[in-house]
Amino acid sequence: MNGAPLEKSLGILIETAMKQAESERRCAFYIANPEGTALQHVVGMPDGYVKCVDGLKIGPDSLPCGLAVHRGEPVIMPDVLEEPLWEPWAWLAREFDFRGCWSFPIETASGKVVGSFAMYFKEPNGAADRDRELAAALAHTASIIISRHQESVERERISQALLASQRDLAAELAAARHLQNISTSLIREGDVEALYTQIVGAASEVMHSDMASIQVLDHDDGALRLIAHKGFDAESEATWRRIEHDDATSCGHALKTKTRIVVPDVETDEFMAGTPALEQYRRAGIRAVQSTPLVGRAGHSLGMISTHWRSPHEPSEGDLRLFDVLARQAADLIERKESEDALQRRAAQLRLLLDELNHRVKNTLATVQSIAHQTLRHAPTMAEGRKSLDARLIALSRAHNVLTREHWEGASLRELVAEALAAYSTSGGPRRFDVSGDDIRLLPKAGLAISMALHELATNAVKYGALSNENGHVRIRWDAGGSRPFRFEWSEIGGPPIGQPRKLGFGSRLIKHGLAQDLGGVVKLHFEPGGLVFVIDAPLEELCGSNGKPHPPALGDRSEG
Repeated sequence: MNGAPLEKSLGILIETAMKQAESERRCAFYIANPEGTALQHVVGMPDGYVKCVDGLKIGPDSLPCGLAVHRGEPVIMPDVLEEPLWEPWAWLAREFDFRGCWSFPIETASGKVVGSFAMYFKEPNGAADRDRELAAALAHTASIIISRHQESVERERISQALLASQRDLAAELAAARHLQNISTSLIREGDVEALYTQIVGAASEVMHSDMASIQVLDHDDGALRLIAHKGFDAESEATWRRIEHDDATSCGHALKTKTRIVVPDVETDEFMAGTPALEQYRRAGIRAVQSTPLVGRAGHSLGMISTHWRSPHEPSEGDLRLFDVLARQAADLIERKESEDALQRRAAQLRLLLDELNHRVKNTLATVQSIAHQTLRHAPTMAEGRKSLDARLIALSRAHNVLTREHWEGASLRELVAEALAAYSTSGGPRRFDVSGDDIRLLPKAGLAISMALHELATNAVKYGALSNENGHVRIRWDAGGSRPFRFEWSEIGGPPIGQPRKLGFGSRLIKHGLAQDLGGVVKLHFEPGGLVFVIDAPLEELCGSNGKPHPPALGDRSEG
């Protein structure tokens, strides 16, 4: 009754039974398993016998010790060799030299049968009243001992469970405090790289892992890029610095399936069998791994957080619940960092755009100021000066429209020519412009210069040259092929006879000197009897930049006006 081991306490009862007995006998106690389906030997019989009957099923076809538990009443068999139930076990009785077998159920005060008490006799033996009374007293005492023992075991189990629960609670509380500290750090504007290190440290602590890592998704090519880790050696860090979505690692598989992947043992995982990933894990000393996708608040993929163990391991649901809180924090941090980076990029782009706009506005104002000054200074009358100024500003505006459509990154020469000459073409009338040349993309400065030159040439042709009558036309050619410099020609044909002017007007000076300065080339104006001929030779790089290349003409690319 004093809490001694069950085998010792019941052994005392067996000694008592043996002392009280008048005939030669053996005694044994059996206890039912918690499910009440099988018996386990406690004390009394030799090891050879125990090996044969231990785990005996409780039921109607059982031996007497199991049958007594099943029925809840004594089972008396004076001679087992005459019992049909014992026929399959007759060899056992002969081997251990007994004939009679009595079994008595052990029942607790609540009426639950928890085991049996058995007596084995060397000779056939019926049960006398005194034997029954003795067996009943021993079974009753055994029930008290077993009940006390089970209560003690249950108390110990509850105590251990409580201690384990307290340990788990303390661990969860520590992990929760760690998560709270990380949350506080996330709220503050701290060092992001240090926060990543905190997160992988917390991941390892929460999951009781040997290693941990966090990766961000490269949105350009869809690969994972390692940004922080705990426990990787230099080789592992280099190996997993970049992971593709079709990689056989757990994070590659999780990236592809967009779900958490848990591999309790990489050596038995079918997905990794025979892959380079398995060899990588072996070299790193990793046997178990889990990878959890990091997802933004809007549901888009951000990266991956993983933990690794040196032994086979499967994380508990409780560990995963805490880990998911950490994963949410990691995703929020990455999302915030990406938003901040995007804002910084946009701010930098905006500054560049503003600087470029300021530069263009200054240049445009300087150009307008120069055009206005020169136009009005050389105009015969204010009305004519105002008219010429309006036309030149409209030409400048048209060139700006073409460049603006291309975000001032350049413009097609063919489009600039078409825009500049649109106002001088006669719809439905005779062809006035014959245009031919491979299309090239001009730098903004070159495009403006050529557009203004075309306006001056066309205006002059309307007043004095090939466009002043109904039969004249203009042929425009340019060539940017091979190793030769860029050449642009304007030839007027069919106009009235012209001669060399005594001095150049503002338009001619703008064409000759402005283009030469802006394009770094040589400009020639020939006043031939048949009409004006304008030619410019300039290095292609001055017009197009270092990457400028002419585009081959499309079918039917010959423009006419």
